[in-house]
Amino acid sequence: MRITAVGAGNERLLADVIGLGDRNRKTLGFLPHAAFRQAAQAGTLLAAVEGCQLAGYALYGLPGERVRLTHLCVDDDYRGRGVNAKLVDAISERHADRLGIMLKCRKNYGLEKMWTRLGFQMRTEVAGRSREREPLVVWWRSHDHPDLFTEIESSALVTAAMDCNIFADLHSALPRNGAQETQALVAPWLVDLLKLVVLPQLVTEIHNGSDAAERKAQMHALAGYQHPGLELVDEGRIRRNLMRQPGRSWASSCPGPPTTMRTLPTSSRPTPPACNCW
Repeated sequence: MRITAVGAGNERLLADVIGLGDRNRKTLGFLPHAAFRQAAQAGTLLAAVEGCQLAGYALYGLPGERVRLTHLCVDDDYRGRGVNAKLVDAISERHADRLGIMLKCRKNYGLEKMWTRLGFQMRTEVAGRSREREPLVVWWRSHDHPDLFTEIESSALVTAAMDCNIFADLHSALPRNGAQETQALVAPWLVDLLKLVVLPQLVTEIHNGSDAAERKAQMHALAGYQHPGLELVDEGRIRRNLMRQPGRSWASSCPGPPTTMRTLPTSSRPTPPACNCW
């Protein structure tokens, strides 16, 4: 499978992309055909192609220093084969100079696991434009560039990740027992000693809250904290290092076989011959 830019002059491939988008309009929403053609002219329309078949496409824009993902669509016959990951990785590779990729997705679609698997983190929640005003979740995939939090190195002596109770004590609009004690964590004299950060687990718990007003308020408060990325743990390397320590036996406590940390990036895989269908 290869990822290719859909040129404005490639009418057959462009028509197939537009057709796939139209067939999935119920979840993607309406997008004029002219918008597809404009993206093709701008070089911001990518297609995943296997042989002579269109497997999926990604349509995006480049506002400011970010990438804004508008459509990520995979044909039914190719779902479950990592096509969406190949398309998102291709966008990141082509625009690694941008701060990251941003998108908005309806909360009731239940796609949290998919976006998380693709390297995105929930950042906040906004009201949608539909008649029902269904909430939209804002997702962000960082390209690991310095931002407002990292341009100046923190002088804090301790970095602590907040759990949902601590975060609610600090930002809930509802009265909570013990919240006054938790407020001590943000006392002025602690600013240079303690840095509070947010991990993906906390964002997920807030996102799953049942009170819409409280959920929205806490999602907005997340923007004021650093969201450090988490890397997968190489269990095999850790186990080997432990077993090398003299005078210790780890045979009975070692975990099972190591899990694979990452798949090869798209650029490392052999590319099939170009197809002459389009």
